[in-house]
Amino acid sequence: MKRSIGVVLATGLLFILPACQPLPSAEEGRVQGRGPLLVEAAPSPDAIPASYGKPFSVTANPMDPNVVYIWFVRDDQSIVAVRVDHNTILDATTIPRR
Repeated sequence: MKRSIGVVLATGLLFILPACQPLPSAEEGRVQGRGPLLVEAAPSPDAIPASYGKPFSVTANPMDPNVVYIWFVRDDQSIVAVRVDHNTILDATTIPRR
Protein backbone atom coordinates (compact mmCIF):
# COMPACT_ATOMS: atom_id res chain seq x y z
CA MET A 1 0.00 0.00 0.00
CA LYS A 2 2.78 2.44 0.97
CA ARG A 3 4.69 1.50 -2.15
CA SER A 4 1.72 2.22 -4.45
CA ILE A 5 1.24 5.65 -2.84
CA GLY A 6 4.92 6.41 -3.42
CA VAL A 7 4.64 5.34 -7.07
CA VAL A 8 1.58 7.57 -7.60
CA LEU A 9 3.33 10.55 -6.00
CA ALA A 10 6.51 10.02 -8.01
CA THR A 11 4.53 9.70 -11.24
CA GLY A 12 2.61 12.86 -10.42
CA LEU A 13 5.84 14.78 -9.82
CA LEU A 14 7.21 13.60 -13.15
CA PHE A 15 4.25 15.22 -14.92
CA ILE A 16 3.98 18.37 -12.80
CA LEU A 17 7.61 19.50 -12.52
CA PRO A 18 8.29 19.99 -16.25
CA ALA A 19 5.21 22.22 -16.45
CA CYS A 20 6.64 24.66 -13.89
CA GLN A 21 8.26 27.72 -15.42
CA PRO A 22 9.85 30.69 -13.69
CA LEU A 23 7.89 33.94 -13.82
CA PRO A 24 9.33 36.66 -16.03
CA SER A 25 11.27 39.38 -14.28
CA ALA A 26 9.76 42.85 -13.97
CA GLU A 27 11.87 44.12 -16.88
CA GLU A 28 10.97 41.18 -19.14
CA GLY A 29 7.26 41.54 -18.40
CA ARG A 30 7.16 45.26 -19.05
CA VAL A 31 5.29 46.28 -22.19
CA GLN A 32 6.10 49.54 -23.96
CA GLY A 33 3.88 52.30 -22.62
CA ARG A 34 2.81 50.43 -19.51
CA GLY A 35 4.16 50.55 -16.02
CA PRO A 36 3.59 52.16 -12.66
CA LEU A 37 1.09 54.98 -12.45
CA LEU A 38 2.41 58.51 -12.13
CA VAL A 39 2.09 59.69 -8.52
CA GLU A 40 3.09 63.29 -8.00
CA ALA A 41 3.24 65.51 -4.94
CA ALA A 42 0.49 68.07 -4.68
CA PRO A 43 1.64 71.43 -6.02
CA SER A 44 -0.18 73.12 -3.13
CA PRO A 45 -1.38 71.58 0.15
CA ASP A 46 -4.57 73.64 0.17
CA ALA A 47 -5.71 74.03 -3.47
CA ILE A 48 -6.52 71.64 -6.30
CA PRO A 49 -5.25 72.79 -9.71
CA ALA A 50 -7.88 73.39 -12.39
CA SER A 51 -5.72 71.34 -14.77
CA TYR A 52 -6.93 68.17 -12.99
CA GLY A 53 -10.29 68.65 -14.73
CA LYS A 54 -13.84 68.20 -13.51
CA PRO A 55 -14.56 66.30 -10.28
CA PHE A 56 -16.83 63.28 -10.67
CA SER A 57 -16.54 61.25 -7.46
CA VAL A 58 -15.29 61.08 -3.88
CA THR A 59 -14.18 57.80 -2.30
CA ALA A 60 -13.46 57.19 1.37
CA ASN A 61 -10.43 55.13 2.32
CA PRO A 62 -11.70 52.15 4.37
CA MET A 63 -8.28 51.68 6.01
CA ASP A 64 -8.07 55.31 7.17
CA PRO A 65 -11.32 57.25 7.67
CA ASN A 66 -9.40 60.54 7.66
CA VAL A 67 -8.34 60.08 4.03
CA VAL A 68 -10.56 60.55 0.98
CA TYR A 69 -9.86 60.38 -2.75
CA ILE A 70 -11.35 63.01 -5.02
CA TRP A 71 -11.59 61.76 -8.61
CA PHE A 72 -11.25 64.10 -11.59
CA VAL A 73 -11.53 63.61 -15.35
CA ARG A 74 -9.39 65.69 -17.71
CA ASP A 75 -10.34 66.82 -21.21
CA ASP A 76 -8.22 63.98 -22.69
CA GLN A 77 -10.31 61.50 -20.62
CA SER A 78 -7.40 60.64 -18.29
CA ILE A 79 -8.34 60.29 -14.62
CA VAL A 80 -6.67 61.98 -11.67
CA ALA A 81 -7.15 60.70 -8.11
CA VAL A 82 -6.26 63.29 -5.47
CA ARG A 83 -5.58 61.97 -1.96
CA VAL A 84 -6.73 64.32 0.81
CA ASP A 85 -6.05 63.89 4.53
CA HIS A 86 -8.25 66.14 6.70
CA ASN A 87 -7.49 69.57 5.22
CA THR A 88 -4.27 68.72 3.39
CA ILE A 89 -3.86 67.58 -0.20
CA LEU A 90 -1.23 64.83 -0.11
CA ASP A 91 -0.66 63.70 -3.70
CA ALA A 92 -2.27 63.02 -7.05
CA THR A 93 -2.22 59.84 -9.17
CA THR A 94 -2.77 60.12 -12.92
CA ILE A 95 -4.39 57.21 -14.75
CA PRO A 96 -3.98 57.64 -18.53
CA ARG A 97 -6.68 56.59 -20.98
CA ARG A 98 -5.76 54.92 -24.26
